[in-house]
Amino acid sequence: MADFDLGEFPHCDSSVLHAPGECEHCDLHPGWQALRGAWGIAFTGHEPVEHHPGWREVPCPSDQRRGTGEAHTWGGNRPTNVEVPQEETFESRVMYGGWA
Repeated sequence: MADFDLGEFPHCDSSVLHAPGECEHCDLHPGWQALRGAWGIAFTGHEPVEHHPGWREVPCPSDQRRGTGEAHTWGGNRPTNVEVPQEETFESRVMYGGWA
């Protein structure tokens, strides 16, 4: 069996993973990003895409639980390189210092 280490998850919610180029934290984990693409799981904040008839990505687990992109209301889950329409919660601003 191959021995490899994907390291820690990039965000406090382990089901949050942003597409390459959207988040400096997620971009430090190209292995996770490659696996998510290979497994056909949409990135956080993205709607699942149909790549060809009969093969459609499944939703991001965080988006499926909370709604698309709703994880971004918590500072520890926000992408660093793209604007998100969701406003950060008061609790998150207190904890993370308001990185909107």
